[in-house]
Amino acid sequence: MRGGEFKLFRILPEKLKNYNPNVLATFLQKAERNLKAFRDYFTELSDKKYLDVPVHILDEDTRFKTSVPDESVEVERTMWNELIVIVEKN
Repeated sequence: MRGGEFKLFRILPEKLKNYNPNVLATFLQKAERNLKAFRDYFTELSDKKYLDVPVHILDEDTRFKTSVPDESVEVERTMWNELIVIVEKN
């Protein structure tokens, strides 16, 4: 990599001869990181009792009015501020 760029240039032939990255170690490091994130996420869902919430999957096109009544859901974000969890209001 050069300057944060990825696959925008080829390694020079003389450097390519000695290029031997430890692919397995890189994979294992990333896999362990991802598994830890999954465990943390699962723990957060469990702590908030989201795993006990029934799930209803609707085969509907959300570009159009759906069978979900207006004002019937709340939207919450996880600690990562990425995943939106929809919880039906009582």
